Amino acid sequence: AAGSEFVGWSGPCAETGPATCTVTMDASKTVVATFRAAAGSLTVIKQVVNDDGGTLSAGDFALHVRAGGVDVSGSPMAGSEQGVTYALEPGSYEVSESAVTGYAASFSGDCGAGGSVGLAAGESKTCVVTNDDVAPTLTVVKHVINDDGGTATAGDWTMHIRAGEPPADVNLASPFPGRELPGTTRTLRAGGYAVSESGGPD
Repeated sequence: AAGSEFVGWSGPCAETGPATCTVTMDASKTVVATFRAAAGSLTVIKQVVNDDGGTLSAGDFALHVRAGGVDVSGSPMAGSEQGVTYALEPGSYEVSESAVTGYAASFSGDCGAGGSVGLAAGESKTCVVTNDDVAPTLTVVKHVINDDGGTATAGDWTMHIRAGEPPADVNLASPFPGRELPGTTRTLRAGGYAVSESGGPD
């Protein structure tokens, strides 16, 4: 039967091949063929996008497959771009991962937005978990204290965010006029930077 697998025979039956048996009918007899729902399979693929300076790979993430909040056999497992396959009974499952700072997760394939997936008997499904590194932000606040007769304001200075050797202004992020709180926020790639200023009154 579709979605089921043969377990075996019981009763006065001599098995003569795969899922077949011979019965000698010299009297009334009962033979029982037992089937069970075929196991399904769930393949979990891990993808990592490092476009903002992140350095982690698929194996740095621990993936979980759970039923009713309990890890199934073999879970958790290190992520794999080739995928990890679980043989599972029909039912509802949740795919998740142990949180990793600096990355945002999303689900695609046969998994819903929250990682939920249902398996029918004998069904095979694939869930893709993608982690994208989250670009960090840097806020620069320029504060001016005029307690001895000065009249300058924050905007009289030009602020710089620089990187590299020799340091150079980060493209599209620097330079910019100084600004008191809340300051100026720039989105950057992960890495090391130097903040400096130029111009302004003596």
